[in-house]
Amino acid sequence: MNGMPMDYPDTVLLFVEKGMGVLNNRDKDYKLISCICWRVSNHLLALEYKFKHPEVFWSAEFSDPMLYDIFNKKRDVKLDDVTYVNRLNEEISKLGDYPLLENRPNLYFIVEYLAYLFADEIIFTNEN
Repeated sequence: MNGMPMDYPDTVLLFVEKGMGVLNNRDKDYKLISCICWRVSNHLLALEYKFKHPEVFWSAEFSDPMLYDIFNKKRDVKLDDVTYVNRLNEEISKLGDYPLLENRPNLYFIVEYLAYLFADEIIFTNEN
């Protein structure tokens, strides 16, 4: 990936796109989709699958906080894809009166926030 970090927004969204392409071409009906927190792309792929198949049970695991690193420093990677952010806001709007994402939201924030809004189950394996 030419030295780009794994959680660089473009690589995350590419992973989601390619992952959905694979899942859409499978001749299988899933009843459960689960994801672990690292890499953040796992949660966004599960979210996309949940959007397309709302009847599927989504279990999201957080073994570590996403928004803060091990030194309690806030991770701040901006998501600049306006079209994607607008689509996420459309989905949030369907739920009712929840705050919408701001322009250029923090990727780590939205991964946590969207899992809290859309996952059927949140599993924490770390007390922090």
